[in-house]
Amino acid sequence: MFPFYTLAYSGAAVALAPYYLVKGLASGKYLWNFPDRLGLRDISLEPKSSVRIWVHALSLGETLSAQEFINRLKSEGYDVCLSTTTRSGRQIAQTRFSDKAQIMQFPYDWPPAVRRVQDQVEPDLVVLVETDIWPNFLARLRQKKIPVVLINARVSDRSYSRYRLIKRWWKKVLNLFTFIGVQTNLDKQRMLDLGAGSDRIVVTGNLKFDRAQPKTGPEIREVLLTESGLPRGVWLVGGSTHPGEEEALLEIFTELAADFPELRLLLAPRNKSRFEQVWQLIQQRKVEAARRSGPKPSAETRVFLLDTQGELDRFYELADVVFIGKSLPGSGEGGGHNLLEPAAHFKPVLFGRRMQNFQEIARLILAGGGGIQVADRDDLKMKLKSLLADPEKRKEMGKRARAVIEAHQGAIDRNMELVKRALALRSAADR
Repeated sequence: MFPFYTLAYSGAAVALAPYYLVKGLASGKYLWNFPDRLGLRDISLEPKSSVRIWVHALSLGETLSAQEFINRLKSEGYDVCLSTTTRSGRQIAQTRFSDKAQIMQFPYDWPPAVRRVQDQVEPDLVVLVETDIWPNFLARLRQKKIPVVLINARVSDRSYSRYRLIKRWWKKVLNLFTFIGVQTNLDKQRMLDLGAGSDRIVVTGNLKFDRAQPKTGPEIREVLLTESGLPRGVWLVGGSTHPGEEEALLEIFTELAADFPELRLLLAPRNKSRFEQVWQLIQQRKVEAARRSGPKPSAETRVFLLDTQGELDRFYELADVVFIGKSLPGSGEGGGHNLLEPAAHFKPVLFGRRMQNFQEIARLILAGGGGIQVADRDDLKMKLKSLLADPEKRKEMGKRARAVIEAHQGAIDRNMELVKRALALRSAADR
């Protein structure tokens, strides 16, 4: 294990316990899975039916990214366990994977909790999705000679600068992985610089490109309009928005509405804790509005708040133009969100300059002609006005956005190869 890290981890847990206790009692956010993450509750797994692969996906985004990978594991006969950490991750796991994997919680990185959970699961291989890396968890897998593969890995600008401060320590952690499948060549170079062995790293691509493509087209859009009660029109969808972006989109909508009377606006804030705040912003505009959790919209509805989780991907089908949030200048670090979900629906995507968490995807979308990057709120208004006036350009951009996805698929096959190589190494070591 890592004694100094464990001491610091435990000290931080004790110091922050009063804060999390108060917040947890007030909102239930931190206490709902506390016994599970300590390994104090029986997971009640079914007996192994074949080689058991434990997949861990931190939250909603990682779980959705891993969907087709998990489907492949199941189709090839593996016994799959899927762990998450957040409530949103667990909810989507139970909704979409209950027939393909046994659902559980990931333990705290405290040695007794790690030991209790790992001993209950008894995996033959562990797969971590993206970059939820926990040293004690990895160290015990090494002690038990259980291979572990990191897939869909990326190293953001912010993480890279932080990891380099403790580069020697990170080298030890990264080399606990049997293999690391990274998204891009840049991620590979950063992993190498942090000390990961070159024999462990493979550029496998991004699993998000391999997600099952949604049903799309005019008929699907009509079904969604009928089911939701939303009126027809030209819909601008603000996906995964953050503070400041809802205000900007509402202002732009108001300013463009006179020129485009059929314009409608759908806002989907990223964090559910902000749903009420955004609803208040909408109501201040004195515009006919509705929300997903409320009564059905009317034919006069101009602004719609999607205040549910797990439905945004589906509602992209409604869009004529999409703006992706966490990307405009403003508070917070930015970083952007997934551009591929609207692209899969043949939608043109607009986004700001703060896309550092999705640099490669943004570059590919721009190079393929499926998206437009804007400098700020005023630039967003100008680009939107141009697209709203040109339906044919919108359609062509949407086709180009979808073509980018189709041209970059194959990450599942490459990551499956890493899984099989890791299992083969274990079999050879056991002989």
